Parts: sequence; C-alpha cells; structure tokens
Amino acid sequence: MAVWVNERCHKCRHSFTDGYTPIREVIGPPFMVCPRCKSTNDRGSNCTEWLLMSRGRRIRHYLTAGLNVVVLSAFLAMLIALAWLYFETGTIDFKTDANVEQRYLLSLLAGVPLSIWRVVHVHRSLVHASAERLRDAQYRSALVRLGYMRSA
Repeated sequence: MAVWVNERCHKCRHSFTDGYTPIREVIGPPFMVCPRCKSTNDRGSNCTEWLLMSRGRRIRHYLTAGLNVVVLSAFLAMLIALAWLYFETGTIDFKTDANVEQRYLLSLLAGVPLSIWRVVHVHRSLVHASAERLRDAQYRSALVRLGYMRSA
C-alpha cells in the first residue's frame, strides 16, 4: 500500500513536492534546503546516500528493485506479445490466437533481460551520483554537521 505525503518545509511550510507524492526509499541527499527560507529539512527517513545506508536498508532497496524487475518484465512481455500479435495478424484478438501462451512466454524471454538491464542501469546511476556527491568536501561537512556522518 502506498502512502502519499506532501513534503513541506518545517519552518515556512513551502511544499517541496507541489502536492502529494508517494513515499518511497530512494538514494539521494538525506536533507533538503528550502528554496524559500533556506532552512535545512530532514529527509533521512526515506532518502539517504548509498554509502550511509544500513545493511537492512540496502537489502530492502534490492528487494524493491527485484519486485520492479518482476512487474516491469510482465508489462514488457505483454507489450511485446501484443505488438507481435498485431504485426502477425493485423489485429489484437486473443480469442483467435492459438499460440497466446507460447507468444507470451517467448516475449518474457525478451522482457526479463530488458527489465534487469533497466533496473541495474538506474541503480548504478544512482549509486554513482551518490558517490559523486560524497566526494564534495562541503557536502560531507554538511552531512557531519547535520549528524548523518561521523567525520568528513
């Protein structure tokens, strides 16, 4: 079940999300500076850098990525099967398609690797961006000052 929140500044109540958005754990800065009042807002409960994540959060992140692969694979397989059926018969009618199960299973063979590639690509880019942010001395000192790291 998704939980929808409106992330706001704790000081001036400026909305960071322009309305309600689903809460999910992501890799990114654990704090946000309000563009209006310049106060620092904590996001550490659902957003933190990869190297600062606990083992449990990393496992949860991998499990979520695995679930994304399953859902994305099923969706891509359905799209591939529909396109295949349309180009082969000129219509999308599963009632007249005798090979619908084989068509979907073969489409899964294409959908699963594409889904895995996509999730791995997104994960690597997020981890790389996290490492780049942590190379910045000012950013690390802000993390230490706010209590997210022990030393810069």
